[in-house]
Formats: sequence, structure tokens, C-alpha cells
Amino acid sequence: MGKNNIRWIARQGLYLTFALFFPYQAFPDTLEVRYWGGTPGRVEYELEVLREALDAASDAPYTVQHNVQSYGSDRGRQEIALGDRVNVYASAYQHDALVTTGQLIPVERPLLKGLLGYRSLIVRKQDLAKFAAMTRLSDLQQVVVGQGSGWFDAQVYRHNGIEVDESARFRLLLGMLSHKRFDTVILGVMEAAPTLAGSQYADELSVVPGLGVYYPHPLIYYVSANAPQLAERLQRGMDLLQANGKLDMLFAQHYGDLIETMRASWQHLIILEHPNTPLEGALDAPVFKPYIRPPSFQ
Repeated sequence: MGKNNIRWIARQGLYLTFALFFPYQAFPDTLEVRYWGGTPGRVEYELEVLREALDAASDAPYTVQHNVQSYGSDRGRQEIALGDRVNVYASAYQHDALVTTGQLIPVERPLLKGLLGYRSLIVRKQDLAKFAAMTRLSDLQQVVVGQGSGWFDAQVYRHNGIEVDESARFRLLLGMLSHKRFDTVILGVMEAAPTLAGSQYADELSVVPGLGVYYPHPLIYYVSANAPQLAERLQRGMDLLQANGKLDMLFAQHYGDLIETMRASWQHLIILEHPNTPLEGALDAPVFKPYIRPPSFQ
């Protein structure tokens, strides 16, 4: 075998070894997106908007890994800030210490046009009549609401004089409701029915028909400060999707039928005050104008 052939084989062996042990360095310009989330009724939309925004902003290659591990709200935000296992997710707007210290970068471009602020109540079936008769805030102040640990929603309910139990992670809420730890679990209107249907408690619990709760609750992406290129590309892409109408189209595809159902079936809407009033209208506008009886949804 000639020397040139020996050198060629040696080089190929070196390339193969490098690719096996340093696979990511082989493609240094590929943006690595490690997405955390798995909320029923939302995650498919969040991921589709994420990919569309990244595509709109640049032709540069990227990969998306989807992590559904149940960290809990506070731990999950900390993991996003670190940026090792996960580096982006969608959550309701909150200006917490991770944002103020620059560890999380909020992409302040709402995904859901205010729809996350419209909430449905899940209750035990034997309590349906009691909840169906509710029409005002004072009714809601007579019950205990179950919420996930670390959720900003708990601050909204307490601000409005509603008792809250936030001792559990999301995946445990329905079980605790079934065992009478609290009276209701209130989730986004797009989340409630899929969450209940995918649980083992669908025969014991029910979404209250005809009743909703509303408070300003914009959903945005948060990106690790250790992934500034991702944050910049995602913000630029969201601006483009809003400008060219693609975000409106995706929203209508995912939630148009749900909105029509709300218009047809909701009879009472209990409106709560947000504790951070500058947020109202400044970051997000609701899909509907919420009126108490009946909601006109115009």
C-alpha cells in the first residue's frame, strides 16, 4: 500500500473519531434549541410558532429537542436560565428575579392574543350545580382554588380575595381535587378539557359549562441568557410573523373552533383584576371584550 493511501486512511480515521466524540463541534453554526413544555392544548401550538419564527428570521440551520420532564414551575425556570438541559419555553408573563437579574430573556411578543387569560373551572361532578350557579366574584371567593406551585396565577387570585392552595405540581392537581384538597382547579380554556381527558379522573371531574374566569395573562417565550442568539432570532421571527399575518393564521388554525364554542356556550364571565395593572393592555390585548352577562366576545 502506498504512502498516500496510508495517509488518506489515517485522515479518514481521524475524521471519524472526531465526529464520534465531538458531534456538535462538527457543525458549530447549528443553533441548538432545547424546548421545555408539555401542557395539553398548548404545546403543539407553541412548538409550531417557535419553528415558524425561527424559519422566518433566518435560513441558518437549527435543531429542536423537546423535553417534557416535570420540573415544576420554579425549577423549570431555573433550568431554562442555566440553559444546559433546556433553554427556551413558553409561560405566562412574570417579571421575577430571574428576569430582573438577566438570567432569563423574555421575548415580549404574545403568542395567544390574550386567550390564556380566559380560564375554565374543573370541579368534582357532584359540585357542578353549585359552580354553574356562580355569576360574580363574591361567589368565587367562597371556594378554594388549586393551582400549581410557583404559578403566577396564585397572585392574581389572592389579589382578588380568593383562597388558593398552590402546594402541588401540575400533574398532581386533578388527583388532589378528586380527594377534596380544594374545590376547583382553574386552567386556561384551551388546557382544561384536554388535561382532564388525558387524566384518570375524567369520570369523577368535569369542566363547568357556561362559566369562565378572565384576567390579563399573556403567554410569551423565555430564553436562557446563555443562548442570546436564540433569543435574538426568536424575537426577530415573532416580529415577522406578527407583521405578515402568519401568527394570526396559526392562531386561527389551532383555536378558531374553540373560540366559536366559547361564543356559543359561555353565559357568565367573572373578571378578575390583575395585581400589576400596567400589564393590562401594555403587553397583550384580549381576544374578546369580556362582558359579564352574556360575554359578547366582539
